[in-house]
Amino acid sequence: MFTQEFIFPNIKATTQAEMFNFLFTTLDSKGYVHPEYLEKITEREKDYPTGLQLSQIGVAIPHADTEYVKKDTFVVMTSEKGIPFQNMEDASPVLVKVIIALVFNDKNKHLDNLQLLSTILQNENLLIEVSKCSTVDEIHTLISKK
Repeated sequence: MFTQEFIFPNIKATTQAEMFNFLFTTLDSKGYVHPEYLEKITEREKDYPTGLQLSQIGVAIPHADTEYVKKDTFVVMTSEKGIPFQNMEDASPVLVKVIIALVFNDKNKHLDNLQLLSTILQNENLLIEVSKCSTVDEIHTLISKK
């Protein structure tokens, strides 16, 4: 589910809006999402924040409802400086260095995808290593082992 095509180390975005625009443009150009995806992922993030502060790193798992997605994938992005998000637990600020966007429309695979994501999120050392990677190959190698 993690392909090199959708791994982006050190994106230039410094805000959620820039990151969501990058995400949408990338997914839309490859036929993975519907035109409403950008609006819906932005709205969902405002209503249900996806930032998560682990002990040493901030991560985010943004997603839109399945009806706005055509094909399933994960998108992994890193930000050296971090992108401000709100914590999913209490809406406090989280500076996110690793973003794993969930792009799913197949409800039959939903549980399998969440289990894979859970395995990755439980390995903070892995996420820290991912945040330090500068190439697609480095990130792909690390997350493919999970």
